[in-house]
Amino acid sequence: MPKSMGMAVAVPATLAVIAVGGAGFGAYMYNERNLALEELARQSALSGSIAALETEVAGLTSQVKAAESQLAERRSHLEAAQAELATVEAEHERLSSELAPMREEIASFDSRRAEAEQGTTKAIEDFKAADARLKELTGREDTLRATVSKLAGEVQDLDRRMEGLRSESGALVAAAQSAARQRTDLQGMVETLAQLLASRSEELVQLERRIGEQDLKVPTEGPAPLAAAAGAGAQAAPEPASEEAPPASDEAEEAGEPDVPTEEVDEPAAQAEEVDASEDAAAAPTDAAPEEAAADEAAEAEDAAPAEAPAEDEPAAETAEAPQPAPAAEVGELRAGTYGIGPLFATFVPDGTFTMRNVELDTSVTGQWEAVNGLLTLSDPEGGSGSSSFPMVCRLVKEAQALKLAVADQGNCPLAGMDITRR
Repeated sequence: MPKSMGMAVAVPATLAVIAVGGAGFGAYMYNERNLALEELARQSALSGSIAALETEVAGLTSQVKAAESQLAERRSHLEAAQAELATVEAEHERLSSELAPMREEIASFDSRRAEAEQGTTKAIEDFKAADARLKELTGREDTLRATVSKLAGEVQDLDRRMEGLRSESGALVAAAQSAARQRTDLQGMVETLAQLLASRSEELVQLERRIGEQDLKVPTEGPAPLAAAAGAGAQAAPEPASEEAPPASDEAEEAGEPDVPTEEVDEPAAQAEEVDASEDAAAAPTDAAPEEAAADEAAEAEDAAPAEAPAEDEPAAETAEAPQPAPAAEVGELRAGTYGIGPLFATFVPDGTFTMRNVELDTSVTGQWEAVNGLLTLSDPEGGSGSSSFPMVCRLVKEAQALKLAVADQGNCPLAGMDITRR
């Protein structure tokens, strides 16, 4: 009977430790969820910036098109002016060619001046008219030359403006592409964090389910369930208890709790069978604190225990109540080389630099690495995105033949729970 009383005290205490660990893990997962939401908000802000940049690029493109159409119009005016100038020059040459024979004729026909006075007067009048026409054409030519010079200056100014608009448009396009790449990288980071969050949530649900299953096996009623459990325990065979022990040990390992000795595992298994025999009188603890439940059960067990309890059973009960220290996790060791970490390929160089590539998102990042006393530290990232995850500090834990990453006491480790496989 004292032995059953000790187990009734030890099991709620163990469940309390498991519940505290589950609460801490839930708080960590809540923090990870907040980080993922912040990344999503940042992604939304970047999407708005990209939309604004695209709108500005569209406006500049329309300005460039308008400038090009204006340039084409000015060029057409320039070509028309040049054509008119060519016509004037041709007419000037024609008139000059016509004037030269007239002058030669005047010089050669001095002897026939009297006879050709009338013709000379007419020729002089024609000459004057041609000269006036020539002066008019010369003035028009000067005006056209000034217009051509002005149009040429405007064309050069438009060319310069168009080059500036093209360079500005190229810069905006490059900025939009950079923002798009950053948005893609952030989407990849958010997807990775979402996967990690889902994995941690699933682990938390499994842990809570195991805690609930263990709670259902603990009696909370008065002396009657304890007495029934004690009576059933006196007739229990050791074989079923030994068969129940390995699953309990496996559940403790999966929940991240320390291992307990084999005798302590056998005793809760036997007690679980005893409680199943008297399940009509047992109920799961819900609202009571673990310490208060343990104290109440201990008091009830003392009331129900017979006065003639053997003295030699007391050391065994004290041994069952005293928790034994659990073995510490084996510290892993990481050396230079190429490793696979989930969707990542990481190359650690002996000079202290590393290169990490995400094969799914086709992004990479470089930086400094250090593995000392079972802690892997990644810092000084360059390239890629998600630099907010750095510096990254993870514990190296060796489980069986696998090397895993775990959360350290201090620092950020978004890769926690992933295996490290040497390539």
